[in-house]
Amino acid sequence: MADTIIFSKSMPNIGYLARKSVNGPERRLIKDFAKSLLSKNKKDVAVFWEPLMDTGYPDLVFVYYNPKTFEYWHEGRKTLNVTDIKVLHYLYLAKGATSGTIGTVLGMSDKKLLSSIERLLDCKMIRRYAKQWTPYSIKKRYAIKKIVAHEAKISNWQSAFGQAEMNKWFASESFVVSPVKQPRQRIVNKAIEIGVGIYSCSKGNAKRINQAQNHDLPSCYASWLFNEWIGRKLYSY
Repeated sequence: MADTIIFSKSMPNIGYLARKSVNGPERRLIKDFAKSLLSKNKKDVAVFWEPLMDTGYPDLVFVYYNPKTFEYWHEGRKTLNVTDIKVLHYLYLAKGATSGTIGTVLGMSDKKLLSSIERLLDCKMIRRYAKQWTPYSIKKRYAIKKIVAHEAKISNWQSAFGQAEMNKWFASESFVVSPVKQPRQRIVNKAIEIGVGIYSCSKGNAKRINQAQNHDLPSCYASWLFNEWIGRKLYSY
């Protein structure tokens, strides 16, 4: 049996914020959908209900992870803040950079950048190499295999696709969840065009209509945040 971790509400002690859920048709739809998927799940997964992201509040995010990677978890990572994660992600993208380059690209003051670098050094996320700050191997520090965002909508496809597209920023896959058993072909074609998948969920049974386009991870600093939230919940508190 795979382990399932539920993030149902805000947990300020680990830096995780979520919107308080409001009962209604879409809430019932996404709850039925989650129940259906979890009943079939055979992998380690963390379930996030309406997490606060820069793009809004996705209804439901499934994060599949490798628990063995978290065996290398460093206790100091609980001190990292969003700015530190942004620095870390930039260093992975750039494969290393000087303090001057980091400060210029991210618009950070010397003092703020120094604090971030010190925290990242303390928890062994980066090192000094060839006069640059470089990240350690991602294999032992990033446990996430897949981030799947789901947006539930009863009837407004345009709104659903708009939010699902924004969710692609942090997710490897993004889906719309609808009670419609078989959406019209033009709707499916639109989903395929923008790289978004569709799930139908009727009478508590989830059925995938089309697959979402897959994106590499971590795609942005927010993709790292899910990794840190899981690690902190498992090992820091």
